[in-house]
Amino acid sequence: MSLMRRMWLMVLGTTVASLVGAGWVNLQAGRSYIEKQLTLKNRDDANVLAISLTQLKGDMASVRGLMAAQFDGGHYRALELLDTNGQTLVKLENRSPINDAPAWFVERARIRPVEGTAQVGSGWVVLGSLRVQSHEGFAYRELLEGTRDSSIWLAVIGLLAGALGASILGGVRRPLLATVEQANALVRRQFITVPEPQLPELKRLTRAMNMMVGRVRQIFDEHSAQVESLRQQANTDLLTGLPHRKQVLAQLDVQLEADDAASFGAVALLRLRDLGEVNRVLGRRESDKLLVKLALSLTEFCLAHQRCFAGRLNGSDFMLVLPGDESPETLRVLFQTLQGACASFGDTPVFCMGVVAYQRPCTLAQVLSQADSALARAEAGPGWRFEYLGHQGTREDSLGQEAWARRLQETLQAGHVQLAEFPVRDAQGELLHRECPLRLQWDGGEWQPASVWLPYATRTGLVSSLDLAAVARAVAAIEQDGVARSVNLASASLEDSGFVTRLRTLLEGHPVAAQHLWLEIDEYFAVKHPGLLRDVCDALRKLKVKLGLEHAGHELAKIEHLFELGLHFIKLDASVARGVSEDPAVQNFVKAAITLVHGLGLFLYVEGVRDEKDARTLWALGIDGLTGPVLRH
Repeated sequence: MSLMRRMWLMVLGTTVASLVGAGWVNLQAGRSYIEKQLTLKNRDDANVLAISLTQLKGDMASVRGLMAAQFDGGHYRALELLDTNGQTLVKLENRSPINDAPAWFVERARIRPVEGTAQVGSGWVVLGSLRVQSHEGFAYRELLEGTRDSSIWLAVIGLLAGALGASILGGVRRPLLATVEQANALVRRQFITVPEPQLPELKRLTRAMNMMVGRVRQIFDEHSAQVESLRQQANTDLLTGLPHRKQVLAQLDVQLEADDAASFGAVALLRLRDLGEVNRVLGRRESDKLLVKLALSLTEFCLAHQRCFAGRLNGSDFMLVLPGDESPETLRVLFQTLQGACASFGDTPVFCMGVVAYQRPCTLAQVLSQADSALARAEAGPGWRFEYLGHQGTREDSLGQEAWARRLQETLQAGHVQLAEFPVRDAQGELLHRECPLRLQWDGGEWQPASVWLPYATRTGLVSSLDLAAVARAVAAIEQDGVARSVNLASASLEDSGFVTRLRTLLEGHPVAAQHLWLEIDEYFAVKHPGLLRDVCDALRKLKVKLGLEHAGHELAKIEHLFELGLHFIKLDASVARGVSEDPAVQNFVKAAITLVHGLGLFLYVEGVRDEKDARTLWALGIDGLTGPVLRH
């Protein structure tokens, strides 16, 4: 039995016992009082009547008349006149039952007054004795009414006492439940604090738990700062803070391979002409300021365009990648922004920019070759130059948005959707789950990955329906073979106010399969919408769905309250761990990320591993699982 139930029973028992005891004492006191009053009445009536009978000097006819008149005028059970030998001379009785109160009440509250007696005489001669016994009917009625009134008042007092007890218990229950919820949150790997209650005992307990949570948060913040510092050392240029050459090329390589990345985009190469001359004219310090300002302009441009990223290739060269957008007008805006950034440094700094549009499938070498060609054409002319090379062929978006909406709706209605499957394994080769990206088919052609149709599904508002279809297929597959599967959810779906409700309704219909379902959410969404991510976690927690982040590592330390979300796993993006076998800085970063994530009770996996040496190094560092081409060999 719970503590609160015991306290409730104690309060209820005490209140009921108090009411019953008070009622019983009140009844006994009332009965005793009435008995005394009836006894006094019997005595007084006997004395008064005896005096009246004495004055009649033994005239029995007059005695009978006086006694009859007295009997009829009062409430008596019996009047009896006895001679000196104890023989009855006159006896009047009322044998009617007591109707003024219920029989059960009369039985339990029996009133037994002492009968009144008095001597009847003539002068100094004793003629006999008189016995007077009052009828108790009116006494029972008075006692019943008094008991009822007092019971009502006692009930009112009991209700007030119960309300007061409930209020006191509520004051105990609320902080107690808050403490219990804090403990349950710790079990769910959520580190929350609660206000300290007024009760000294609970106050000490809550304070101790809050201090523990605060310590965990402090450790998390310290580890996060360490992870971010190591990430910058491993992946960024120390002067500008942008990703260095190896990292930005790895990100572009992943962008060209990832199943859910945009199928087209643009790559811009920027070059500061004659960096040596710039250093000579401006000085090393001012030149560094110029490079930092240019990097800041690139960063601001990336923040304004989803999925865009930039990096520094070498001293004078920068790269910017714009997935899902190949518009030359967009890149011209960046070119003009850079011109404005350089204006305060005089006429010496001059940039040229070469832009190439790409269309997947294509390789990193092909894209870089075309970008170099565009940059060479820009460098061929003097001054500030911008050159744009479009890709060859046509793209699917030539259909137009309405045609894409029709195509996607018809595909959904026809059920031409399926899940691809890629294994995620641990160090022993055991299957942890299968990653299941969605594929669509139309016009009887090939099954198309998300890179082809996801941008248009997002624009037409159909991405949430496609995600629900993917989850439904995964649940059906789990019910068929019992193998855990993961499905990634698009950011646009999670921003749809009704999506999570529909998702929860779908999973509530398959509670067993839901426990083997893994749902992956992009790190970018977690950084931009921490509140929405928390709502998703809260909505699906009771279903025991395993929620985690994918494509993580670039901004892991920026996720607000990561320790409170109750996530199950994190998957590092392929680009942040690529080359880990040869780069000690990347090893240090991965090792710190493992320490951070394991400290939160989460699992850490790495996506897109394709090199055997990298895989062996990651296993040695303590990673929980891998996915990628290395597992398919």
